[in-house]
Amino acid sequence: MGKPNKRKKDIIIDYENLDVQDIMDQIKKKIESQPKKSPLKRKVPGGEGSFWGKAEEMEEMEGLKGKIKQLLLRGIRPFSPLIKLLVLPVHQEIREAHRSLHHAHKRLDNLEKMNSNLEQKIKELSTQLNRTQEYVKLLHNLSHNTVVELSKLKIEEENIKIKNRIMEKDLEFLSKREKTLEKKIYS
Repeated sequence: MGKPNKRKKDIIIDYENLDVQDIMDQIKKKIESQPKKSPLKRKVPGGEGSFWGKAEEMEEMEGLKGKIKQLLLRGIRPFSPLIKLLVLPVHQEIREAHRSLHHAHKRLDNLEKMNSNLEQKIKELSTQLNRTQEYVKLLHNLSHNTVVELSKLKIEEENIKIKNRIMEKDLEFLSKREKTLEKKIYS
């Protein structure tokens, strides 16, 4: 498992003991050991003495062309995003993104409308709930007061009954007394 990978002129990595600095040194040595490539020279079409002229003249023209090209590229650089926009087929992607954003905005607007409607309904329901709570409180107080008044009336009725019985007894007593007195007087 932990065997280092050894190949000819390859980088050796010991996976059990990783040493980043050693790996970087190996990479640098490998790069230095590779042969350096010389830049490619352009071949002049038709060779020397052709329609294009001599190779030396072409090199002078290429130097001048290179400078002009660099100047043009520097001048165009601020406009490169616009050029890329015009050249690349981005228009369709922008339209699709705009369309999807438009649909998203419509959905958000609909959701906001629904949210405002729901908030309005919630407010209405809360006012109705407050009213019903007040009605329940009033009904509770009314029923409580009714029970209290009925209790008072019951007690008063009992008192009146008792007084009525007492008066009946008094009336009986008085009628007996009257009868006895009449008997005594008339006898």
